[in-house]
Amino acid sequence: MALKRLKTKTVTPPSKPGEAPTINIDGDIIKQYVEAAKQMKRAEEVLSDLRPEVLEVGHSEIYRRSIENPITPVTTVRLKDETEEELMVIFTSRYKEVADIDGLESLFEVLRQNGQEVDENDYVQEKMQITFDSSALCEPDGKFSQVKYDKFRKAIEKVAADLDMACPIETKKVVTPLPKFHQARWMVFPDFDTQKKLSDVCPNVTQIKTELRPLKK
Repeated sequence: MALKRLKTKTVTPPSKPGEAPTINIDGDIIKQYVEAAKQMKRAEEVLSDLRPEVLEVGHSEIYRRSIENPITPVTTVRLKDETEEELMVIFTSRYKEVADIDGLESLFEVLRQNGQEVDENDYVQEKMQITFDSSALCEPDGKFSQVKYDKFRKAIEKVAADLDMACPIETKKVVTPLPKFHQARWMVFPDFDTQKKLSDVCPNVTQIKTELRPLKK
């Protein structure tokens, strides 16, 4: 089946230099699109406002239930409101890069002072993150330079000096939780406030699902 072509009407006057021409078309697809985009923007704003409240309720229940049963922690809860609408909060084992390293170290220090034998190295790790400034492989006009590329492959630091450039390789230390942290946290830190603080400095990826399967009767 041949695709239908959108009908256009070129009845508007030519645009001025630098202005985009206005093309009149049949139907109301532009109106539909604009209205849908506006609705999406409003919906995203509502979701952004409500997400912290939903996560606060979901996280609180997950912390409490997992502390009570650390061997098989509860990492998923269903929330239902008075309208009978439901959603699911999923506390995943994927953790984000720690942004507040000082805060993380301070928290573990407090835990040690409270009599707990806690070594942060058992739960988080420090590693190097490497970035490369690809503009170092280009000419001043932005075009790729094969010559620079070949030289950098042989000796990055030497070539950076030859071209009177700063070394394009940069490293920084990042801290991420070890795989066992997600399971061990409930047994090692059986305290609601501590769990909340751990999530503040060591955030993980928490999902919210609104399309749920019916509960089995």
